[in-house]
Amino acid sequence: NFKNFMNFFLKKSFFDMSVNSSKILQEKVIFIGDSGVGKTSIVSRRSGGSIDQEGSPTICSEQTIIKEEYDNRKLDLIVWDTAGQERYKSLSVIFIRFSKAVIIVFSANDRSTFNSVDDWYDKAQSVLYNENPYYILVENKCDLYDENDKNSVSFEEGKNKADSLGIDFLYTSAFDGININELFQNIAANYISSLKTQKSSIETHDLDLEKDTLQNETKSSCC
Repeated sequence: NFKNFMNFFLKKSFFDMSVNSSKILQEKVIFIGDSGVGKTSIVSRRSGGSIDQEGSPTICSEQTIIKEEYDNRKLDLIVWDTAGQERYKSLSVIFIRFSKAVIIVFSANDRSTFNSVDDWYDKAQSVLYNENPYYILVENKCDLYDENDKNSVSFEEGKNKADSLGIDFLYTSAFDGININELFQNIAANYISSLKTQKSSIETHDLDLEKDTLQNETKSSCC
């Protein structure tokens, strides 16, 4: 009917603008995880800022714009770095809303932060369960991993956890810059690819809709 046609027309127009135009896209990205895992350091390393060696905790949240480019499209990542302290966890859930990418971070040298991954994932899912965001589990401070330390978390443990949640996995070191650029490139690539997939799906549906309309008109003219 006309209402369905207009809905698809508006959606198609939006994706045409998003994928094919020269306009800079924007994507909200949220970093969550326990305090001290290096969320702020990861963002600072990518944005060209300094790394806080003392690891001063984030108060509530901070926002940074990181510019990326993928497949000849420019993208502004609106990155929210949230506080991981227990008293701020309820506020972190508020900032999760409308996020297109959720980055869950734990520390390779602190098993307690790894044990909190499920809780952070559940918090994000409780808010974004109907929005299908892109998740990455990040094992930060990989430069501090010690196989002889029971408090350390191995690459295999991190990867297995991500696999059990059905999300991507990446190990990083904000201090050494390991995989920091790759992390943000993955975020950008997933977003651009998802826009193209949705646009293709809408175009396919539009063709089916036009076909059904034509068939109905043909039947009407024959009667």
